[in-house]
Amino acid sequence: KNVIDTDYKYKEIKNAIETQIKHGKYISENIYGDGNAGKQIVDILEDIDVKIQKKFVKRNFIN
Repeated sequence: KNVIDTDYKYKEIKNAIETQIKHGKYISENIYGDGNAGKQIVDILEDIDVKIQKKFVKRNFIN
């Protein structure tokens, strides 16, 4: 949104700069989410039925 592709010619670069200056500030976007990722992850994990039982296996090793 805030990038203008131009050729390397002076006039095109100048026009692109002027266009951006005339436009003014752009409204920022929060590209990293709304700040609630931790809560969303907890909510998902609370709903998962995890049935993992660690098993111990005794081994007889010969020395």
